[in-house]
Amino acid sequence: MGRLWFGNNGAGLFLYEGNTLTNFTEEKGLNNVDFRTSGKSGLGTLALVYSINEDNNGNIWIGTVDAGVWKYDRNNLTNYTTKDGLTSNAVNTIYKDKNGELWFGTDSNGICKFNGTRFAEFIIK
Repeated sequence: MGRLWFGNNGAGLFLYEGNTLTNFTEEKGLNNVDFRTSGKSGLGTLALVYSINEDNNGNIWIGTVDAGVWKYDRNNLTNYTTKDGLTSNAVNTIYKDKNGELWFGTDSNGICKFNGTRFAEFIIK
């Protein structure tokens, strides 16, 4: 059996591999204790997971409701937010098209694409 990633709105990102279930968010110290007690969201956490997808290089992309999107390359986690061009830190959808490109659906102004460094808003002309 392979790896199964799934998210929870509050408890974060989980990995089921073999017969082991791991709370990846807690393991990496990215949980949000404030959310569990007061409902307060926050940047820099991986607690409110809304979307997950894998790119063609095997990187796992995790969209959150309040902390942008995270990329996990099997070694490192990188967090991207509005500072990196996302139109919102609420990433509800990560869609992989037939060419393997990832599209990120946000709460504000719709869709973004990642160019390898930054996100750019997709604008229909």
